Parts: sequence; C-alpha cells; structure tokens
Amino acid sequence: MVEDNELNRKLLRKVLRQKGHTAEEAVTAEEAIAALERMPAPFVVLLDIDIPGGGLTVASRIRSTPALAGTTVIALTALAMPGTASGSSRRAATGTSPSRST
Repeated sequence: MVEDNELNRKLLRKVLRQKGHTAEEAVTAEEAIAALERMPAPFVVLLDIDIPGGGLTVASRIRSTPALAGTTVIALTALAMPGTASGSSRRAATGTSPSRST
C-alpha cells in the first residue's frame, strides 16, 4: 500500500489483516518504487494518488515495467470525487487511453 496519511494506513492495515492479507507499506513515491524494485511483483497495489513524489509517478512506473504487467492498481484518493481529477490523471493511473467517436 502506498499512503502518506498514517490514519489511512492504519485503517487499511487493519482491514487487510482482518481478511488475512499482509502489505508492504510506503509513504512516498520514491519508497514505493524502491519497494517494487526489490520485492516480487505484487498482485495489487493500493495507491494514494496524492502522495509526496506523486502517485501517478508510481502508477506510470508500474504500467511501464513488464515484470509488473499483471499488477492491479487501485487508486485511493479524494481526487476521485466528481470534477476533481482530470481525464489524463485517470488514464495515467489506469493505463487506458481516451476513445474517439467518429
């Protein structure tokens, strides 16, 4: 999980443990990227987009690393509220591109 807010990390940690899961934790983009480089590819990354160094930087690194191709990224952010995240931010986090209508 990549989250800079201690209270949110504590909540996520508790929920994950109750469900029998464990998580590597990072607070910044730099810490997250370092963790991804040293550990086996995770099944899922819970990623706060608004972290020091930029969550989109982490999402982009995940999407551009072949060894992480099977990793699912779940964005955790207040920026997901209607009207707050730009389309390009959502596409960067999900690895999608806009569709054109003709």
